[in-house]
Amino acid sequence: LGLSANFYPVWDLQKCESSSLFFSAVPSRADRLAVIGAHLFDPNDPKQVAEVEMLQLDAVSAYASRIAGAMKVCAVGVGVSYETISAFQARIRYITALQKLRLQPETPLVLKIDKIPDGTPAARLGELAAMLRMPNMRLALEFQSLRGIPKFEFRVNATALGANYPRNYDRETTIKLIRTTTELAASHKLLMVLTHLDNADALQVAQQCNVRMGSGAALSSLQLTGLENLPELPLQLP
Repeated sequence: LGLSANFYPVWDLQKCESSSLFFSAVPSRADRLAVIGAHLFDPNDPKQVAEVEMLQLDAVSAYASRIAGAMKVCAVGVGVSYETISAFQARIRYITALQKLRLQPETPLVLKIDKIPDGTPAARLGELAAMLRMPNMRLALEFQSLRGIPKFEFRVNATALGANYPRNYDRETTIKLIRTTTELAASHKLLMVLTHLDNADALQVAQQCNVRMGSGAALSSLQLTGLENLPELPLQLP
């Protein structure tokens, strides 16, 4: 496929520590394009996207097994697009792949549904979450925007919800939006996650609003503790 698997930490913003690593795929070489089968990978082709996501799932599962073998306790995460998990045939294939995994309690899988469109009904998300319920797996819901997160009227089978840090608002509006979403998450006993905390101000706002988890460049100076001597990275995808 021409991709390498690297992992980045997702941080507990209150404790400034991390016990979870999330998958990120990058080209094996700067001059190499991703190839699937005999064709260049087309990110606009839903079938090809689903195929790559299956390979990513296998890679993350393999790395989780290596972490468990190293006697470490760490959650490992991977994303699957909302489009993939919403399409009937692709969803069946993905769930079948999930069911074949041998996940360990010490290294649970965090499956993140990516790019959930604004306006997606809460009931639909509840249905998908119920279908994806697996032992030793946690579910996270990542929306295209904080404003797109529905007000769930029921307990959703997930561990976390969130989106990218909002950038198109003034500071006061941003704080109000994040606080509203954090309160929504807390009311359903979900962790609130913000990604792309890429500067000190974004990190300060997130912490001020009691956001529990986050990732981004502003956290790059933090040191992982308890996760030293992890198995070597990057992994090569087939």
